[in-house]
Amino acid sequence: MRHLHKTLAAILVGAALLAGCSPKEPPKPTQQETNNVPKRPELIKPIEDSLIALREMNEAGKNKDIPGALVKFQNFRTAWAGVKPELEKEDPKLAVHIEDGAVELDHEFKKTPEEFRFYELDEETVKLGRLLSSAAELLGAEIRAELVQKDPTLDIPFNKEKRIEITMIDHKFEPANITVEQHTKVTFVLVNRGKYVHEFELGHYAVELEEVFPGETKEITVVTLDAGEFELACHYPGHYEVGMHGTLKVTPAELKQK
Repeated sequence: MRHLHKTLAAILVGAALLAGCSPKEPPKPTQQETNNVPKRPELIKPIEDSLIALREMNEAGKNKDIPGALVKFQNFRTAWAGVKPELEKEDPKLAVHIEDGAVELDHEFKKTPEEFRFYELDEETVKLGRLLSSAAELLGAEIRAELVQKDPTLDIPFNKEKRIEITMIDHKFEPANITVEQHTKVTFVLVNRGKYVHEFELGHYAVELEEVFPGETKEITVVTLDAGEFELACHYPGHYEVGMHGTLKVTPAELKQK
């Protein structure tokens, strides 16, 4: 029977050729199918490896394992080296931001155990994770959802949402002191009404909005997981020193079960 099928197929192909037409070609992939193919599949693994190494570095840091965290950081540097040249072609500034974060971590690992700041690992892990997410999107490398989360606030439980507008003036924030409850999803709306470029940084939550130009409005969202008082600041040269900083006060609250 198998031979009969092959013979029939050969006859049909031959008949098509005699009729002056070629056998029917397989359908071309649709636009949607084409879009689902990663543009740069060779970059998937190094970006994933970078993210995995960052996560493992942070976990080691939380366990106060500095040697273990250093090994994972070195793994990150090796994986990042496979992404950096390609990203520099597409977005040099983004590549510089990621490299700057790596340099900050490198400086931290060169400190003595007594000077080592473990919270720095956590902050840089969040920041670098977001930057690598942007790099993956830019380079068209499809990364697994559990490794890259564009909006880290999406899966974090919270009690309520709040929008807070902050005006950036040369050189201060209005309001400079803000109070919210713990477990609130806060969207900061930064409006620059000054003549200079400013930035908004909330270090404890690894939140940073760079280059808010005069007349520009930008937003960034964070869930206030921790209670306490945390500094917000603009670290453009000279801005902090003349008063462009303030405080986010997060008052304790129980997480409500939904």
